[in-house]
Amino acid sequence: MSLFPSISTGRVLRRRFVRYMLRVVGTTTRDRRFNLREARINEGLSHEALATRLGVSHNTLRRIEDGGLPQPRVAKLIADYYRRRVSDIWPSL
Repeated sequence: MSLFPSISTGRVLRRRFVRYMLRVVGTTTRDRRFNLREARINEGLSHEALATRLGVSHNTLRRIEDGGLPQPRVAKLIADYYRRRVSDIWPSL
């Protein structure tokens, strides 16, 4: 093994480090869109637990997490719960 790794090895290590840091530290909201499923899982909540806190059915949350658009009332409940604006989570609403 050489004391001076090649340039390509350095690039590979740098990419791996960046990926690792993004997993560990995460990214800012400017870098990524809000993801309801990730937010719920990060809090350790099930569909049923979050649905109970919001006052909606767990099937509603599953539909939204699978890509469906929520009703405006539900969108406002979710945005308020996560202290975000509805337009930050769902730009099309």
